[in-house]
Amino acid sequence: MGEQLPATSADEVSGVTEKSAGSASDESESEEVKFDYYAVLDFECTCDKGTTERKFRHEIIEFPVVFLNSETLEVDLEFHRYVRPTEKPQLTEFCIELTGIQQSWVDNVI
Repeated sequence: MGEQLPATSADEVSGVTEKSAGSASDESESEEVKFDYYAVLDFECTCDKGTTERKFRHEIIEFPVVFLNSETLEVDLEFHRYVRPTEKPQLTEFCIELTGIQQSWVDNVI
């Protein structure tokens, strides 16, 4: 059998730390939960200028995430992945101009 890992609390896994505003017996004061990082997620999708047609299927082509340090309010880590659209694989000129995402970037997704 493999090595057994020590038990870890959910707070340790998620990086959440707790700051107590008072003693456990004092119910009038509550605990403040402080996060080390905030993950800010933003999706980019296919689009076309002037398309009001409900049948247009927007597809996610990028999902970037930045991790904002809650103490310094600085971005400590950036992550993004491009996604190849399948319904309309060719990006429109409007989409390229609006998002800055190049056709070759979504074409070369593994």
